[in-house]
Amino acid sequence: MQKFILGQKKTITIISGILIVLAFSAHFLFEQERIAELALIMASILGVAPIAIQAYQALRVKVVSIDVLVTIAVIGAFLI
Repeated sequence: MQKFILGQKKTITIISGILIVLAFSAHFLFEQERIAELALIMASILGVAPIAIQAYQALRVKVVSIDVLVTIAVIGAFLI
């Protein structure tokens, strides 16, 4: 599963971008707050998946990389 996700970074980026555009459209054009929130949550989770995998791999070899820091920041943002 890790190889599949890491091999599909370009596709994941495109899908995340589409979800972000959908979220802003739902918010500003159609005033659908719930759809906007769900689209942004899905884009965030989808976008952080490859970074979280790389962060996990870095931590396994005891290296704190930028991927680890980004993953911590995304988790913190969800908690806030």
